[in-house]
Amino acid sequence: MKERYNSFGEKIAIRMIEWIGTTSSLLLHSLVFLFFLVLIISGYQTQNVMLVLTTGLSIEAIYLAIFIQMSLNKNNKILEEVCEEVEELKEEDSES
Repeated sequence: MKERYNSFGEKIAIRMIEWIGTTSSLLLHSLVFLFFLVLIISGYQTQNVMLVLTTGLSIEAIYLAIFIQMSLNKNNKILEEVCEEVEELKEEDSES
């Protein structure tokens, strides 16, 4: 049973949540960090490179926190639905 999402933004967020835990995400992040290291080694000003890197990391951390909360909310909703079904089954069983 495929779950339906209300908005285009929600579809994108769910796909991002699913992608973040993959090997390709790990590889991309490693390449990005390597890129910034290469910039520093190449002679770019360390202060400027670190400013861009830390700003990007801060923005990413904000989005990751939002994605984590979205996942928790989704899982909580699913657990509530399962609990309701279990309660209904208990009531049906006790009536028989």
